[in-house]
Amino acid sequence: MSLDLSATATDLMKSLGNETYVTITRKSGGTFDPVEGTTTGETTSVLPAVGVVTKVDSRVVDGTRIKATDKMIILDKEVAPTYTDLISFGGINHTVVDIDEVNHAGITQIWKVTVRG
Repeated sequence: MSLDLSATATDLMKSLGNETYVTITRKSGGTFDPVEGTTTGETTSVLPAVGVVTKVDSRVVDGTRIKATDKMIILDKEVAPTYTDLISFGGINHTVVDIDEVNHAGITQIWKVTVRG
């Protein structure tokens, strides 16, 4: 029997901060024109996310892939982040550097996302 603590994680994150603080902007679709180097017809979605922003653990900082100035966002399981997303908090868009899924027995509990911005 697997233990699903994702609802507990979401409730804890909601109690620690503002539920609307983190948003994910995702572009999808569209057609790439290789001659012009542009994409047209994309749709942009802004997805609210429940999350907590913190510092990156100094043990994972290597100075190249993960930098000391990066931030870690702990997100609930509702929106699976992608590397092409922009994650916004504090009025600033951040690019996704790394995504770690915390998954126990096939059940996503939370997402740990390293961002730079």
